Amino acid sequence: MKALRNAISNILDNTTRPLIIDGHYSPDVAPRDEATLVIVLRCAPWVIREKLLERGYSIRKVRENVEAELLGTCLTDALAVQDPEKVCEIDTTTQTPEETVKLILSVLDGEVKCSYGAVDWMNSPEAEALLREL
Repeated sequence: MKALRNAISNILDNTTRPLIIDGHYSPDVAPRDEATLVIVLRCAPWVIREKLLERGYSIRKVRENVEAELLGTCLTDALAVQDPEKVCEIDTTTQTPEETVKLILSVLDGEVKCSYGAVDWMNSPEAEALLREL
């Protein structure tokens, strides 16, 4: 992680262009004072479960990802290490990748206000059924 943070800092020191860091560890490696926006993509855990099973993921890996989404682990991690005012949560459950990109661009352009805290899978009947299966 330290090497990745150093590499990103070097890139930021040598460019004026925006840098997009994608991945689960991005909040941990993006310098807090350099980040302008942190976007956390969310998806209903029961949808994640089906997608991962279709892709042939192991039951252990499916469970791990479903549990993380149920608990909002990525959002919690982002809020723990980045300025909460820069964190944006987007529910992608019913969106195509193209629709998600358009929404992210709208956030970047300032057309859509960035926020977090609206996604709560735990209070849905699907989550209760899913928890019984896990």
